[in-house]
Formats: sequence, C-alpha cells, structure tokens
Amino acid sequence: MKMVSFWRDAAGVALAFLALQTLQIHLLQEAFRQQDRVLVHRLEVSAAEVLDEAHKANDDLAIYHVMHALEHSPGVLGAQILKPGKPGYPLLNNAGEWGRLDLSVSDRLTRQLIRRQWMIGTLALSFLWTMMALYLYGMDRHRSRLGAKLDEFQGLLDAERRQLTRSEEREQQATHQGMAALQQALRRIPEPLIILNPQQRVWAINQAAADRLEVNPIEAVLRKSWHEIPLLESCGPSLEQSIASPGQTVKYIHTKKGLRLEFKTDPHSLTGTWIHLVGF
Repeated sequence: MKMVSFWRDAAGVALAFLALQTLQIHLLQEAFRQQDRVLVHRLEVSAAEVLDEAHKANDDLAIYHVMHALEHSPGVLGAQILKPGKPGYPLLNNAGEWGRLDLSVSDRLTRQLIRRQWMIGTLALSFLWTMMALYLYGMDRHRSRLGAKLDEFQGLLDAERRQLTRSEEREQQATHQGMAALQQALRRIPEPLIILNPQQRVWAINQAAADRLEVNPIEAVLRKSWHEIPLLESCGPSLEQSIASPGQTVKYIHTKKGLRLEFKTDPHSLTGTWIHLVGF
C-alpha cells in the first residue's frame, strides 16, 4: 500500500508538471502570434506608404519592385494587391481606396521555437520530476524505517510496562505477606505495640494495643494514617522528633489516657516507627 501511495503521489506531481508545461507553451504560442501580427502590420504600413506614393505617380515599375521585394523578404510566403473591399491592408490615394495589400507570413520559425521550447521544458520538468520522485521515494523509505522503529520501541515499552505491572503486583503481594507475617508475630507480644510503616501508616498492631485504643477489630486501623487514630493525633511533635532522630527513643506522656508512649524509628527505614504503650 505504501508503494501504491508513493506512485500515486509521483503521478500527481507529473500531471501537475505536464499541465504547467502545456499552459506555458500555450501562452508562449499566443505571444508569438501576437508578435507576428504586430510585425505584419508594421510591414504592411511601411509597404503601403511606398505603394501609395508609387500609385499617385503612376509608377507601376516601382510598385512591381516593392511587391517583388516583399515576396522575397524572409518569412513572407506571398504578397499581392487585391481589389478594394477584400481582406488586407487598405491602399489609399486622393480618390480613396484603390486596393488591398495582402501579405502571407510563414510561422515556421515560430513553430520551431515553440517545439524547441517544448523539448527543453519537457526535459527540465522530467529532470525535476525524477528528482522529486527520488526524494519522495527516499522520504517514503525513511518514513517506513521510522515506523518500524516506532513499532519496535512501542513493543519494548509495552513489555516494560507489563514487567513493571508484574513487579508492582509482586511488591504488593510481598508487602501484604510481610504485613501478615508482622501482624502474626506482633500478636505474640504481650506489650501494647503499634508499628507504623515509613509512610507513617499503621502497619501492624497487637491485641493489647487495640484494647488500649478501644478498636475492634484490629483490621479497622490497619493502613490508616497516625493522625486518624485519636490516641496518636496529639503526638505529632514526638513522632516528628523520632523520625528526625532514628534509633533513639522519644517519650510522650498522654495524661488523659494515663499512658506513656515511646517512639522509636528504625535507623535503616525498614520497619518504620515502633510505638510502645506503657501505663503509669
């Protein structure tokens, strides 16, 4: 289909060039015809003046020499004096019109020039068409190569997207499994304990901490942000201090609940922040 489109475009360009060449030749032919008419008219005017003077002087020999010179002039096929009222240039004397000068001019030179111009123009347009066709062919080949590369890159991109999707699915699965394992391990610890992930959301919580938070079931607080938990919403400065100084224990006294909260952030950012709930 691409080659068909290419040759269709090339044929369109060739037809446009041919129409332009035809129009140019037509205009040139009309210009030559107009020029021939002007030249014939000038020759008729000049010859008519001499013939009128010779006719007034009754000099038939002069008229003969003028007509003989006209007949043997380059480009003139024939010259004759017709009766008044016939086609031609009017010849006048004191009594009025005494005849008509009829000149027949050859257009052989004009036709030769037009033929030569047609050949030169056709050759020039053929050369231009060839260059244009080669250019269009090269552009079509280049576009085809670019399309093939684009399809290849699109295939690679789709493969990378699928691989990324699978990686994200595996990562989410591993995260869920890790959360489940961490939650299972946390249930065995008797002390109230909450673990926040690096995004400061509840990663795991044991039953003792859920009882202190008055949460049932435990899943109700999993993946929630720390400020969504009433007990922790006032502990923002202590949590920020713990994150800013990982590995160190930061204490916070919650007087209303009668609890001391101890924050400790993993320095390796693997398990987030651990919150111990200690009564006093």
